[in-house]
Amino acid sequence: MTGYQTYHRTSVQTADRVYVVVLLYEKAISNLNQATMHLDGELDECDWSKRMSNTQDILNYLHSALDFKQGGEIAANLAKLYDYIRDIVNDGTIHRDAEKLREARGLLAELLEGWRGIAKDNPGATAAENAAGASQRYGSMNGRSQSMAMMA
Repeated sequence: MTGYQTYHRTSVQTADRVYVVVLLYEKAISNLNQATMHLDGELDECDWSKRMSNTQDILNYLHSALDFKQGGEIAANLAKLYDYIRDIVNDGTIHRDAEKLREARGLLAELLEGWRGIAKDNPGATAAENAAGASQRYGSMNGRSQSMAMMA
């Protein structure tokens, strides 16, 4: 393991949940940016497959990490949105449709700004306080976020 990988693993394992969610969104958006480059002939097929698979993993993880008990209606709405984005990504992947991938990227970018706003509103807050703020605004994530972000 390189020094950077060790640093990344440590920073993710000790990060608050909101920061981890931000990392996951950023990775999914980066993957979709790279995938649209592939459609323009700037990325090889193997890298395309890897990025699309990783994006699907992130979306599935974000969905599975929602805490419906604590997040209530907001978590349910986020689940529907994650399902919709996942469907767009699937369609874009199958049909090599850059517009679908851009649509998914745009939706994720909007959600990312919301999560960044939560982190910015409470810069000195503990992980529990940030997670509570996230729950109130966007639905709660359960405690499995750190392991998923390490793959990002």
